Amino acid sequence: MSTTEIRRADRDDFAAIARLIAEQNETPESQCIGSGEGYDSILQTMVKWDQVSEISFAIAVRDGHLMGVLGSEFDEDLGRGWLWGPFVVAQDWTGLASTLLEKLLAILPPTIRRLDFFLNIANERATHFYLDHEFCDPGLSHVYVAPRPTMPLVLAEPCPSLEPEQAESFRTLHDTIFPKTYYTGHDILDQLDDDHQVFICGQGDDLLGYVYAIVDERSAGYIDFLGVRADLRGQGLGKRLLLSALRWLFDVKRVPEVGLTVSDDQVNARSLYERAGFRIRYTGLSAHKEW
Repeated sequence: MSTTEIRRADRDDFAAIARLIAEQNETPESQCIGSGEGYDSILQTMVKWDQVSEISFAIAVRDGHLMGVLGSEFDEDLGRGWLWGPFVVAQDWTGLASTLLEKLLAILPPTIRRLDFFLNIANERATHFYLDHEFCDPGLSHVYVAPRPTMPLVLAEPCPSLEPEQAESFRTLHDTIFPKTYYTGHDILDQLDDDHQVFICGQGDDLLGYVYAIVDERSAGYIDFLGVRADLRGQGLGKRLLLSALRWLFDVKRVPEVGLTVSDDQVNARSLYERAGFRIRYTGLSAHKEW
């Protein structure tokens, strides 16, 4: 009788893991949106996070074959992890997924006190699995993508980049608009470099709004945060900020596409993105568990 080995993955397992994830993510019913697309891209992301010790995988191996994977990228400073999977190709899907989750929790750093998942809405089995394991506050979100336009973006008055002397004003604005998000204003400031930029509306210390745009490890663009002061919304600042970020991503960084994720209930934001050329690629359900 075959036995199943449940263990922590090492770098030698990454190719097989990336192949299994890529295959599973091709089908909406088994897709984990947060784990990427395509074998090469997934493997590259895994290696990147592993080099800085910010990803771990629990795997199930039977007769030399990979039967299941559950992983998490994580940030110890934030105390949070973002789940990849579960991806299971055995008949005992629920039992094996439960064992993988137990193993993953045992190998994650003890500083991780929250886990999030983001699954394709069609992936009902994995969603029920997590909800049965007391993940809470499920919410619907959409992943939007815009391809690079054929012509350069022309803006009469593009928004400038954040200046060092505006750091404190930016930090206050971000933490006011997004008080419970995964990155504080301080976290964003620490990340700024050639591939991570904040563009702002305002003069001096009087910031009216901002957008945080990045080029990720796949050389794709991403709009991570876009915020406008509450008393100034509906005046076109969001559009100006968004187009400024797209101009930088498409025309300066030459990314092939730009993505973003927005909650289903953010009707005004979704309308802004759609008018700027974004279209829904995936709809997913997210939830989290804290302890």
